[in-house]
Parts: sequence; C-alpha cells; structure tokens
Amino acid sequence: MFVTGEDVERGKPAPDCFLLAAKRLGQKIEDCLVFEDAPAGIQAAEAAGTALVVVTAAHCGSLDTSHPTITGYGKLTAARLRS
Repeated sequence: MFVTGEDVERGKPAPDCFLLAAKRLGQKIEDCLVFEDAPAGIQAAEAAGTALVVVTAAHCGSLDTSHPTITGYGKLTAARLRS
C-alpha cells in the first residue's frame, strides 16, 4: 500500500499522508510506527501523533531529534507481538 503526495491535499510537513495511510490500513494512528529521514517528514509524523524512528542514512551529520534513530534499514527485522 502506498500513499503519495497526489493522494492528499496537503503534503509534508502536514500530517495528512500519515493519517490517510493509517486509515487505509484500518489502524489508529497511535498504533502506527513511521520511519522518516527528512525534517518535513519528522514534523508530519509528530503532528499526526504517531510513533517515529528517524533514519539518518541519507544525512552527512546527525539530525537533532529526541526520537530513536537508526542509520539504515539493513539490520532491521520484524516480529509479530502476541497479545
């Protein structure tokens, strides 16, 4: 599933893309996790109220953020949590 700039009226840093993605997935935005590498995207995720991980691979220096950061996606693994 993709959400592009053409799917929303307002682009980043407005939260519209993340809110629409959560809606299309049938999830509450509070239950979503966004991976973002750009300041406008970080602002959009914060405005949406979603959890956020900042990806720093595309940046020469570190981004000033209070959010968890990763350098890239290469070593990430996914696991389903059981409730």
